Amino acid sequence: MQLMRIQTASLFALACFSLPLTAQATHAVGMLDGTWVNPTTAGTPSIHARIYYPAVQSGVGTDVEPSSSGWPTIVFLHGYGMMGSDYGELGGHLAKSGFAVVMLDTARFDYIALERDALAMHAILDWENEHGHQFRGAFDMDNMGVLGHSMGGGVAGLVCVDDSVHPNPGFKVGLAIAPVFPGPLVTLIRTPFGVLSGEGDPVTVEALHAEPFFDGLHPASGLKFHYSMGPACDHDSIVGINVVGGQVDQAVFSRSRKVATGFFRHFLARDPLGLHEVFGSPALEDANFDEVRRQAALPQAWADSLMRIGTPTRLSFTSEDGFGAMVASLGGVATPIATVLGELVLDPGSMFTITETIITGQQLDVLMVLPYDASLVGLTFSLQGIGTTPTQQLRLGSPLTITIQP
Repeated sequence: MQLMRIQTASLFALACFSLPLTAQATHAVGMLDGTWVNPTTAGTPSIHARIYYPAVQSGVGTDVEPSSSGWPTIVFLHGYGMMGSDYGELGGHLAKSGFAVVMLDTARFDYIALERDALAMHAILDWENEHGHQFRGAFDMDNMGVLGHSMGGGVAGLVCVDDSVHPNPGFKVGLAIAPVFPGPLVTLIRTPFGVLSGEGDPVTVEALHAEPFFDGLHPASGLKFHYSMGPACDHDSIVGINVVGGQVDQAVFSRSRKVATGFFRHFLARDPLGLHEVFGSPALEDANFDEVRRQAALPQAWADSLMRIGTPTRLSFTSEDGFGAMVASLGGVATPIATVLGELVLDPGSMFTITETIITGQQLDVLMVLPYDASLVGLTFSLQGIGTTPTQQLRLGSPLTITIQP
């Protein structure tokens, strides 16, 4: 861990300890089944899906909880022989965490049809968002991701492929859980993408599926990672199901859903704490954790807790090993300024350096504490990391913004 070298000592002070992740708001969960005519010429003619969503109260068909821009949306793709509605525990958890989750109940044994249905579902949700009744305005179409298990995990990769065959219709990020390796087309994925698997999986063995999946991902944008869990993590417990009627390993499922939720929170909900559940101490110290591999084409920053006056916060970002730095400002992100290191989105007039150092282990952490000064409450703390990437010696990363709390 690197300690901060503060240039504005009157504003910040060092700390040598940290607090656990701040609890996130939870939502009541609604659920509704729907059927739509496929608006494309490919896939299942009539597409059925079960939708879990943040609701004004829990229940079937209850009203969607209002959201000014719609809820970040995840399209879920099931495994071979399964249906999306079989994964209710996972869908409910994600909805409780603030996502609309569309779980396809189509193409039970057909990965080609599942891929086409997922692409068609994007168009269906766009129509529902504009013209529907129950879900009008419910989906944030600018923040949509795809998540899949087993066969669906491989298909999730294919859905994110961007080429002349079928350009990605707007999925911003993808995650594959215990996936089937989808083949060489993974090199055409341009979105941030994660792979989550376990050593105890006898169906999609890591060495044959998850590992080549990760290795093939192109580091063209954002982040790619492979979070591997230990021998207790099997093919079904990782998503909270057990097809043979046994017991789900709840410890395994708890860890996998936290990794998935944190990843989507970071990229779809712009949650400054999201990646703490992927690369922070809860993730790396979990009893089921084995190892994590990652590569950041754009350095990604996160915090372990909300920033409060008089309270320590750990700030982190990930990049390749080499020189790294953190710069910050008080104030929201500004109009981007083009630089030789990429786009600077901090206000140059109030910008200061937190630390400059050599990064090892692909991660830089600093601890800081705001003074107990009520005038800071409500201000926006903004940060950008500068680090090495697979394609550039140094690059400015994506911004982290946190509103300072009392």
